[in-house]
Amino acid sequence: MLLEATIPRKVETCSAATGTDDNGKTVWTEYKNVDPDTYDDFNDLGQAFEKQFSNE
Repeated sequence: MLLEATIPRKVETCSAATGTDDNGKTVWTEYKNVDPDTYDDFNDLGQAFEKQFSNE
């Protein structure tokens, strides 16, 4: 993931059901996540990007 790889922000480990195995048992997968909505600058950067590249 690019966001947590380039900016030193808190990363949380989450898990989600991602399928089933051959016996029908749920398979859980862990992944790392950054909640970008907790950082005001992320939303500001997104709006600036959309404004600049709105015609593409």
